[in-house]
Amino acid sequence: MTPAAFAARFPGLPPLTRLGTAGSGAEVVGFPSAGNTAVDQWSLLYAARSETGLHPILLPPDFFQYDGEPRSADEIIATADQLDGAQILARLQSFRTLPTESGREGPDGMELAQETDYAGPLGRDILRLAIGCQPRADGSLGLVEYEVLVGLIECAEPWHVFAHLGDDNENLELADHVAFLRHLHELYEAVPATLPHRALELVLGRPPASDEDAYAAAAIYLFYNDGAYDQYDSDTVQNLAGKLKDNRVWTAWWD
Repeated sequence: MTPAAFAARFPGLPPLTRLGTAGSGAEVVGFPSAGNTAVDQWSLLYAARSETGLHPILLPPDFFQYDGEPRSADEIIATADQLDGAQILARLQSFRTLPTESGREGPDGMELAQETDYAGPLGRDILRLAIGCQPRADGSLGLVEYEVLVGLIECAEPWHVFAHLGDDNENLELADHVAFLRHLHELYEAVPATLPHRALELVLGRPPASDEDAYAAAAIYLFYNDGAYDQYDSDTVQNLAGKLKDNRVWTAWWD
């Protein structure tokens, strides 16, 4: 889509400019934004992706200041298409045990954490790259809107964006990661929404709704996340399950 066609289709959005070059060599276009405005713009552009052929992704302002290793997104996607995301999850499971609460053999009859237990920024459904909070003088928390780039990159499927902009981490190589993101899309309609450095935020179109589904989702999250950061201030599967239940955003970090 040309900048002129984009402006005609989305007259309320800023004009497209070149943001930078992905590791795959693809050009990323978009515009600067911040906070809830950026989240709303992401939602608008994601809803139009079948029309535009462009997947929106929120990026930190300095994203393109760091050069990664060049790679072919087409080759990564072709390799990922031959991989089984469930088998990749099983491989991750073989290296880690899950922390469970003493005396609970969930999910049957387990007690899930309530929203009051969640110490993360502003509770559920928050894209933390764009929105956060900070303490006020009186001890209460105030909204902070962070500056981001609203990037657009041509992708046939939403999980392909990681083949262009992602990187290897200690758990997953790029092709494995793309295949695993496809698996999460099959399970939860999860799509990449933000890509901070060494992190990823997913928006879930079908978040876990029952206690049993939330427990399974929490186990997947703990295997996927590298265990060193975040985990929504949870130290057990049961506690994390309560925070992921009906939560449309997953935030994962890697070392």
